[in-house]
Amino acid sequence: MPDQIFRRFILATLATLFLLPAAARATGEATEAASIRTLISTIYDKPEARVQTDPVVVIGDHAVADWIQGERGGRALMRREQGKWQVVMCAGEGLRHADTLQQGGVPATTAKQMAKKLAQAEKPLATSLRKQFDLFGTTNDPINKEHAGHPAHALDHPAAQKH
Repeated sequence: MPDQIFRRFILATLATLFLLPAAARATGEATEAASIRTLISTIYDKPEARVQTDPVVVIGDHAVADWIQGERGGRALMRREQGKWQVVMCAGEGLRHADTLQQGGVPATTAKQMAKKLAQAEKPLATSLRKQFDLFGTTNDPINKEHAGHPAHALDHPAAQKH
């Protein structure tokens, strides 16, 4: 009987040791995502159009935040510098790809992981929502209705705009 109790204690301890780091990472990512949502809202919210930011994918000091504001939508590449998140660029479909993330300064390995993690986070979303995230910087972007005749802002990648 004491052996069974000891074995259960050891198994419970080992399980805790393996699960705690994963739980801490998940909590850390949720905290970082909340900070990013707050930053984006602080910068871009308008009284008539609040920004909805979700999902937010964080890997180390880089993140991609999907956002919608009224009819508009897009993705923001974020970088943490000196403990503070900053918007590096806004784009549409381009930020789903590792090469665009690398153009924004994300290391190659992280860019590949980020693209994969973003695809997983977006997978359960409605197709219409994913299409709205792809709009930024395209000819179908609703802002073009407001700026008829004004050229689109762009980076090297046709769907990216640096900040």
